[in-house]
Amino acid sequence: MMEAPDACSLCRGGPPRFAFRLSRGDVTRCQHCGGFMVQDTFVSAEQDRKFHEGIEERLFVQYFEPFRKGQYRQVLSRLGPAPGSRLLDVGASYGWMLEVGSDFGLDCYGVEPTPVHYEPPLSGRIVRRTLDDHAAQTGETYAIVTLWHVMEHLRDPVLAATQIHRLLSDGGHAVIGVPNARGRMYRLGLALSGAFRSQRLLEELWYTGNPNMHRYYFSEVALRHVLRTADLQVVDAYAVDAFDWRRIWSRSTNTAGRTILRAIGPAIAWSGFTANENLVVVAEKRMQP
Repeated sequence: MMEAPDACSLCRGGPPRFAFRLSRGDVTRCQHCGGFMVQDTFVSAEQDRKFHEGIEERLFVQYFEPFRKGQYRQVLSRLGPAPGSRLLDVGASYGWMLEVGSDFGLDCYGVEPTPVHYEPPLSGRIVRRTLDDHAAQTGETYAIVTLWHVMEHLRDPVLAATQIHRLLSDGGHAVIGVPNARGRMYRLGLALSGAFRSQRLLEELWYTGNPNMHRYYFSEVALRHVLRTADLQVVDAYAVDAFDWRRIWSRSTNTAGRTILRAIGPAIAWSGFTANENLVVVAEKRMQP
């Protein structure tokens, strides 16, 4: 077992306590903010750029594109940005946030560190950069900065929050979606780990099979701490589902698995069991006096 850090990297409380062990490192939990973090010693900075190499692209796109676009419409509708507002999507992946934002009349741009091929008009609006690179190299600011399933992959969320602050215009909003440490599926994984020493569900939820695995599982308290450190004021927080159970069978490469998921998926969707698995937090950069 690795030695736990002296302080939580999210809220600086601590020290965090050992929670469980994954194949890629020990996970600790902060008793103050409720956040989880993995002490991952197996992944280099270069592997952080290899998320898309660790997925079955065809199945990933087939499943996630309609699901994520629906979530983005929900999030932007709730935010209600003025047409023409400039939006930056960090971790733009296949550009789905830009496509949805454009439907809202927004002026959309993106940064994505992994090599993804884009056709026009996305090819002129998404640059191959990390958040670190973009914050250091651009003089542009944006009314909206979105990070959807990105913050949990980053090595230093507090630094990322300060970079987001730098990229936002006064009165601008950061919209951050992350896996929720209070989600029922995640708590089921913790229960299975404690009762049966089974880590299979937790391994899946932490994406340990991907070079750029999850490094954090945030509670709302933990994410608020991170944003407050960067002088970003949380103005909204809510939860959405992380799974499209009616179509999740399409991600499976196993015939039996597809059949089972296709049969039980609608019932799980109806139950709302995972309705709070994604945490969405909206934070504002206050106007300077």
